[in-house]
Amino acid sequence: MKFNNNDAFAKLLPAVLIAVLTLITGQVVLGQNNNSSEENEAAYITTITERSQKIVSPLNLDAPKKQKICDIVKQQYRDLNALYISRDSLVRLAKASNPVNNTTLNSIEDSTTDLVRRLHAQYIEKLIAENLSEQQVTVIKDGMTYGVLDVTYKAYQDMIPALTAVQKVQIKAWLTEAREYAMDGESAKKKHACFRVYKGKINEYLATQGYDLKKEEKDWQARLREARKG
Repeated sequence: MKFNNNDAFAKLLPAVLIAVLTLITGQVVLGQNNNSSEENEAAYITTITERSQKIVSPLNLDAPKKQKICDIVKQQYRDLNALYISRDSLVRLAKASNPVNNTTLNSIEDSTTDLVRRLHAQYIEKLIAENLSEQQVTVIKDGMTYGVLDVTYKAYQDMIPALTAVQKVQIKAWLTEAREYAMDGESAKKKHACFRVYKGKINEYLATQGYDLKKEEKDWQARLREARKG
C-alpha cells in the first residue's frame, strides 16, 4: 500500500493514532513485534508479567492489591508496546511512498509522542487511584527505569563532594524529569538514552558552576581505586 498524497496522510495521522489509542485502552492484546505467533505472544506476556512482579514486589502489598497493581503496570507495558508497533507500521507505510515526505514522518513522531504522554498521565492516575502513596509510585517509577536516577545521583555526589545543596537539588530535579521520560522508553537502550540527555544538561550546568568535570572524574576514579585497595 502506498500513499500518493503525503500531505493528506500527514493530516490524517492524529486521527489514525487516536484510533490506535482507543484500541489500546479497550485492552486489545498486541504482541511484542509484528510476528503474531502464539509463541512470541506468550513469551512477551511472560516477560512483562515477571517484570511487573519484580517492580511491584518491594511495595509489600497484600496479595490481592499486589496483583491489581501488577496488572496495571503490565498493561502499561502492553499499551506502550502496541502504540510503538503502530508507529513503526505507519513509518514503514510512509517510507514506501515516493518520494518520502519528511513532514509525514515528523507528524507520525509528534502524534506518537502526544499519545505516549497521554498514556503516561493515565497510568499515573491509575496508580494513584489505587491509594498508593507518592513513595510507592516512586518505587514503581524507579523499577521501570532500573533505578538509574538514584545510581546517577549518588555518583554525582561521590564524584563531586563539594556540591552545594542548591546544586544537588537541581541535579535531582533534572534526573527526576529524565525518569518520567525514561518510563515510556520502548527499550532499555531508549530508557538509558533519556538519562544521557539529562546528564549532558547536568554536566553543562556544573561546568558553568566552575567545576572541571574531567578532573573531578579523574580524582573520583583515583579515590575508588584506593578504596578497593583498602
